[in-house]
Amino acid sequence: MRDGLIGNTISSLTSSGGNTYYFAGQNMSNGISKYMPSNSSGITQVKDIITSTRKYVYNNDMDTPESITGNRISFTVSASNYNTHKDKQQFRFRIKEISEDWGATTTKPVFEWVPEVAGDFHFEVQSIDRDLNYSAPVNILFKVKYPWYKESGTAIPFWGFILLIIGFSGYSTRKYNSQRKYSLYLKEQAQKKDREVRKSLEGKNAELLESQKAAEAANEAKSTFLANMSHELRTPLNAIIGYSEMLIEDAEDENEDFIPDLDKINNSGKHLLGLINDILDLSKVESGKMELYIEEFDLVKIMSEIESTIKPLVEKNNNALTIEIDSNLKTMTADITKIRQIMLNLLSNSSKFTNDGAITIHVSNSVSMDNAVDFIIADTGIGMSAEQVDKVFKPFTQADEKTTRKFGGTGLGLTITKMFAEMMGGDISLTSGEGKGTTFTVTIPLVVVDKKKQSTEIITDVVHDNDYTILVIDDDDNAQDMMKKFLEKQDFSILQATTGEGGLKLAAEHMPDVITLDVMMPEMDGWEVLAALQGNERTKNIPVIMLTMADEPDIGYSLGATDYLTKPVDWKELSTILKNHQIQSDSESILIVEDDEITRDMLRKSLETNDYKVRSAVNGKEALEKVSETKPGLIILDLMMPEMDGFEFAERLRENKEWLDIPVVVITAKDLTKEDHSRLKGNVEAIMQKGSYSKNDLMSEIGERIKKLQVRS
Repeated sequence: MRDGLIGNTISSLTSSGGNTYYFAGQNMSNGISKYMPSNSSGITQVKDIITSTRKYVYNNDMDTPESITGNRISFTVSASNYNTHKDKQQFRFRIKEISEDWGATTTKPVFEWVPEVAGDFHFEVQSIDRDLNYSAPVNILFKVKYPWYKESGTAIPFWGFILLIIGFSGYSTRKYNSQRKYSLYLKEQAQKKDREVRKSLEGKNAELLESQKAAEAANEAKSTFLANMSHELRTPLNAIIGYSEMLIEDAEDENEDFIPDLDKINNSGKHLLGLINDILDLSKVESGKMELYIEEFDLVKIMSEIESTIKPLVEKNNNALTIEIDSNLKTMTADITKIRQIMLNLLSNSSKFTNDGAITIHVSNSVSMDNAVDFIIADTGIGMSAEQVDKVFKPFTQADEKTTRKFGGTGLGLTITKMFAEMMGGDISLTSGEGKGTTFTVTIPLVVVDKKKQSTEIITDVVHDNDYTILVIDDDDNAQDMMKKFLEKQDFSILQATTGEGGLKLAAEHMPDVITLDVMMPEMDGWEVLAALQGNERTKNIPVIMLTMADEPDIGYSLGATDYLTKPVDWKELSTILKNHQIQSDSESILIVEDDEITRDMLRKSLETNDYKVRSAVNGKEALEKVSETKPGLIILDLMMPEMDGFEFAERLRENKEWLDIPVVVITAKDLTKEDHSRLKGNVEAIMQKGSYSKNDLMSEIGERIKKLQVRS
């Protein structure tokens, strides 16, 4: 188009033939414009495909996209036309198997569809430019499957599959030998049949893969069932253990004759809780939901704590316990809880099967693995036969039926011990002989690496001049430099990271007192980092100050942020916030939010015995009303309640900025998942499992929170 018009008035339109048009003004002196419509159809591309399971970036090597019925699938497209602006580019779409007709044209470059049935489908798209040129259709094959609970079981038993292979192989061989005497035509027929056989085998392999997926889904359902079941079991166990402890205290003052019987009730409740926890631990490991929480610890100190814990059980059967630790082993980096559980499981096992004997623990550098530690637990007990050694690590298995009847147990302790060792990159082995005792050797790397959580970070500086440490997470070098200079003037110790992943790792390793977090960062933005911090048991209680150009404090507070500042940072305001985090506030009363009457009364009695002022509510809705009436100093919260559960209550509580400083201690029988921790979003101070804490543990936890509140004032 070459525009020669002087004005906007067109007096005539003509064509010289072909594809050329002329527009003339009122007279020839007003100019002529020549217009040649393009006949180039342009190029249409599919950029990416988002299904219910993953995002596919379109290229020649792309896997066939797969989705599930009932879930949205979207196709993002683009077009290249030199004569059409991208905002005016039009598209039309269709799913061939649904309709041969094209859909209405649209400028929206995204097509979304929710499939109702399974099968193979073809998505087609054309672009239309301003001259109404249609591009060549782009065709994408994709698959839609039913969810696992709708798929019919078509798996063939393993041996049937093997026999099928042998049968087809024999058939192919016989056909080949018999047809060698025939012409080239017959040879080609044999090759054709061979190709059909291979195609059939590929189909059977695909069926077996689907069966495997169904089995994995069933295992996931089993884990969910066990987690829900634990809530129903732990709630009455919590009452049994709690009331027995309270009765023991009363009996010490009134009638000591009842104490032995009450001890038996208490120990039986704890034994039942141990069995439930073993089953849940096994389920978590099998389903891949068991997490590692790695930290550095003092080996000598941990072994001393383990000795104190296990000593009463060792002495019960008149056994002697000896611990030896190589002098060059000082510290270890691993999951301290799982190390402690491994040792207690093995020592408990040795104590159970040893009478009037000796149990030794030797901790030394590993002889079978570089940079690793060997924990060798040996006893002089009854020992095992070779047959019993072969099955000792299998779940729900003990040496034999006589052993089970005499010594009890579920046969899960050693199974879980082996799983924990392997999770940390180690192993466990044993040697034993009947009547000669048993020796277990657990090998764990000196520095355990969680492969699930490996990430890279950039640390620009670490300062250890002050006990109060601030972690600065910001990708802007200038912002990092300004924060460093400001914080150094305030005599704070500084940790710095320029990526979200690096900041998460530093937070978990160094546990800073406060984190300042920029929102706008590449790869992993501040909101994602904040959600990850709140979802981690170790970092969820660290106060987070959001720093951003956008004034969106409600988003920050809803995700668990403690304070919110917009850039450019007001240094005086930041200084005030940092000082506030070094001061705690006062407390007056404790609010119990619990729907179970027995548990609620038990908690009330325990607290009132320790001179605390107590109020109670049976659900989250009633609790919010009581908080509105009088602000409590601390809240004890159950999660599983009618009308409004603990999750919603914690979220609603933090919506009111005046209630942000109220500490919340969760006491629940529910086995919390990662999603549960994420949903709590840092809204609670501590989480205690029902039945797994003693009265003293609860009083200690509450006393610690109250002490912090008193320091504030």
